[in-house]
Amino acid sequence: MRDTLIVTSTPENLMPLGSPAQRSFDLVTGVVADRIGADHAALFAEPVLDARGTSIDWHAPRAGQAMPLSDLASEEATEVKLRLSDMVARILAEAQALREIGGADQLRLAEALENAMEVPGQDQVYVIRSPDGGLDPVLVHWAWLRQTRAPVRGVLSAMVPRASAPGAASVGAQQGTHPGLWWLLGLGWLALALMLAAIWWLSLAPCGLRLSGPNACAPDPAEIAAAETDHRIAADAVAALEREIALANRQCHPVVPLTPAAAPEDKTELPQPLRRFARIGRPPQEAAHIFRADLPLPGVKVMVMHNQADQGASRGPGIGISR
Repeated sequence: MRDTLIVTSTPENLMPLGSPAQRSFDLVTGVVADRIGADHAALFAEPVLDARGTSIDWHAPRAGQAMPLSDLASEEATEVKLRLSDMVARILAEAQALREIGGADQLRLAEALENAMEVPGQDQVYVIRSPDGGLDPVLVHWAWLRQTRAPVRGVLSAMVPRASAPGAASVGAQQGTHPGLWWLLGLGWLALALMLAAIWWLSLAPCGLRLSGPNACAPDPAEIAAAETDHRIAADAVAALEREIALANRQCHPVVPLTPAAAPEDKTELPQPLRRFARIGRPPQEAAHIFRADLPLPGVKVMVMHNQADQGASRGPGIGISR
């Protein structure tokens, strides 16, 4: 029923939620009217596309004057927000109930109701002022979000406080009538503290700690002396083994025999003339008689020379060899 034209808009920079069947006005309003009531179904404006599909006319199901929520005075805006909060909470609770029932159809209906509670922004919330002065909230572009990289959800939930779930007040009242519950919680915390203290106390003994100080459980001096003696004995045994290893390592080295010096060459093996020449230390006169020019030395000529000093003193004969 199209009674009041609220606004004409375009879907530019907007993206729809769910399938076209889930965004059906008849489906959403029919489920809400059947499961909650006609007043809650009147929260959704009816979209009407033009022939080209470039704009959408949004119609309210009731007669009255349409205006944005932001145009209301603060007192009236607060009243509308409180009513809107109750309606949104009731529809979302019904969607959760459908999810708990399970089944493919129920899940699709639950998703359709949850998507219907999403709008691109607060400017999509309008108010219909009826002739008798009543104020009724109505949503346009419901089940749509802004086409951005991270579209914002929960605009309605953030704009108004979430209504308390049915039965929450009664539960709080019941808790208030039973102060003994706080005593039970206190006793539970006390038992936990005592258990932690016992664990801490029992963990001191393995660490050698007592309330009198960290050295309250000092070991026996006799045990310390015995341990030091064992350490010294072990050190002496290690040193003896190291000496034995060093001696064994030294015995494993090969012995290099010393090579005796070569015996001097036997002069008797020299030819007869050279053996005569080897007689060093005899007077030159005797050497002059030994080496003569007629000795059978092949290719060797022996010359006996007599050198005289500048002042006429004779230094004796000299010997020269030429080939």
